[in-house]
Amino acid sequence: MSRDELLVFRILRVLKTRHAQYLDEAHIRKALRRETGVEYPADVLAFHLSNMLRNGLLKLVTLSHNLKAYKLDWAGHDYLDAS
Repeated sequence: MSRDELLVFRILRVLKTRHAQYLDEAHIRKALRRETGVEYPADVLAFHLSNMLRNGLLKLVTLSHNLKAYKLDWAGHDYLDAS
């Protein structure tokens, strides 16, 4: 699967503009749908989130045993500031 830079930017912007410190995947998907009007498939969003974790754009926050959330890491802030 290829990386969609626009989707990466939108995910980072959603995480930065929300008042919560972190968001789970369902809330990210809902915010993207509200912002863009596009419903991203779960596998596409999961691929991009895991890729962003590996590249240091996001940090993983474990809320409970089965629920994980994401927040911006320093590289994610730098990515947004550069754009």
